[in-house]
Amino acid sequence: MSFLKVTAMNWQRSKFWGQFWPLRKLSLFLILLTIAVSLGPIHADHYNNFLIFRASFFHLLQGQNLYGLFPADHFDYYKYSPTFALLMAPWALFPTAIGAVLWNLVGVLAMLLAVAGLPLGNKEKSLLIWMVLPEWIGSMQNFQSNCLMAALVAGCALLLERNRVVWAACLVALAIHIKIFGVVAVVLAATHPRRWVFAAALVGWTLGLAILPLVFLTSSQLLTEYGEWFHLLRWDNAQSVGYSVMGIWEGLTGQRLPNLPVQLAGALGLCLPVVLQKIKTQQDRMIYLGQLLIWLVIFNHKSESPTFVIAMFGFGIWYFFSPRGRPQKVMVFLTLLMVSVFFSDVFPKGIRNDYVEPLAMKAWPLFATWLWSLGAMVWPASVSNECQSAV
Repeated sequence: MSFLKVTAMNWQRSKFWGQFWPLRKLSLFLILLTIAVSLGPIHADHYNNFLIFRASFFHLLQGQNLYGLFPADHFDYYKYSPTFALLMAPWALFPTAIGAVLWNLVGVLAMLLAVAGLPLGNKEKSLLIWMVLPEWIGSMQNFQSNCLMAALVAGCALLLERNRVVWAACLVALAIHIKIFGVVAVVLAATHPRRWVFAAALVGWTLGLAILPLVFLTSSQLLTEYGEWFHLLRWDNAQSVGYSVMGIWEGLTGQRLPNLPVQLAGALGLCLPVVLQKIKTQQDRMIYLGQLLIWLVIFNHKSESPTFVIAMFGFGIWYFFSPRGRPQKVMVFLTLLMVSVFFSDVFPKGIRNDYVEPLAMKAWPLFATWLWSLGAMVWPASVSNECQSAV
């Protein structure tokens, strides 16, 4: 028996690879697709995200203000933490094109690991990947961190299922240092028996990661960088509404709501199942994970098309852990239509520019799903009766 065949058999017997192995062909396809997407014609506005990430590492080394404009390197601002700039070192040290491909590969591999770890059958895992694929490609084309964010949040939930609370806290801390809204993932541990261990570990991991840039900066320089970061985030919060709940309101009424009150209302809704002690089984926890991933996008004032890979991952998790009746299947059809098809090249550009984008229609079905899922968890009897009458 050949060495490769023995190795393959050992992987199949292992706890993790036993879950991952049946997805190997689809995973290989996605890896090759990611490389092809990354190496395709790169437009300046698509490639710019990786240029921002890459340049931030060198700006950190040189002691420059990370949050200024650097038109010689890229356009737009760097909006991530000083720690993220340091963690970009493995990709920044490669030539730009190679680093960009490797960056996308890390995102796709992280999401594949998250899917492999879900307590679903292989058929459901494969269908989940296909459901997310259009948004997956969109995120890859823009070299964004969204796939990694989705994987970190899902990974936290999966590690909590395995009672590995310290490592779950590590993933949340990493998410916070990539995009600060990752802090919302702490709600996943709110019902865990070892939630206080999680909280202590999260504080330790977050502070430990926060001071990592001291390798290259003085303490005063690092404090200045964090001050500049928070100043930029406060300014940025008022500049846009994106494809969010706030964007839906503005598109329908022509009036802009302040972001923070809407986001706080959404946070209260997200916390309802926890406060009312409605999360009791593994199925409940997985559905709640789906709710959280959707929430991270539809209440984010900076949500754009590539961000929706996070929400669609959450939508897929919600669907495969929920009762799959006719209403749920109709919602899948409407969601794929409005989130992916309406924003693809097969849809008339004029209609998209004049109606779909201004009305933030990409967020409509996901907001409806979030409300539906929340209602089904908090008021299960009434929502179940409504669904049965709809059938």
